[in-house]
Amino acid sequence: MSKFAFKMICLTTAAFVVAGCTGSTSDLEEWTQQQRRTVPPAPLDVKAPPEFVPYAYNGIGLPNPFSTSKLTAVLQPTGDTTKEPPEVTDKRDPEPLESVPLEAITMVGSMSMPQTNQDVALLSVDGFIHQVKVGNYIGMNYGKILRITETTIDLREWVKTGQGEWIERPVTLHLQEGQS
Repeated sequence: MSKFAFKMICLTTAAFVVAGCTGSTSDLEEWTQQQRRTVPPAPLDVKAPPEFVPYAYNGIGLPNPFSTSKLTAVLQPTGDTTKEPPEVTDKRDPEPLESVPLEAITMVGSMSMPQTNQDVALLSVDGFIHQVKVGNYIGMNYGKILRITETTIDLREWVKTGQGEWIERPVTLHLQEGQS
């Protein structure tokens, strides 16, 4: 079959398809209207909502759940609130890293010093590297360095509670790889 014959067959088929789609739809519209008139719509069964009964609060004589009296009783100081930890009462000069919040200090490395047989941690603050050893203080909560390993620094902070008590809080700084 030649290309011309194939094109003619396709064109003729397309013409018949288009001609078949252009017929009148009036008989279909008439049938639809007749069906709508003869079939009654089904009524919707809508249930009435349940009757609202307001809740009567009978806890007038009960303790107020929002009262601060229970919280105050729990938070009463349990010891001598005037006693301060030794780090606070020491008459020592503050070290440079004590004025920096602990969140701004990152551990970037550690070294062993063979001449003193001590481990030294390398800390980064604002792009500057600082060396610290066991016994130094860092952070704003009197954080004393207790132990240095290759990947961590263990320290003890003293934090004052809202009731004036000092509590001891252990903190560990971890090595932050890829930062300086």
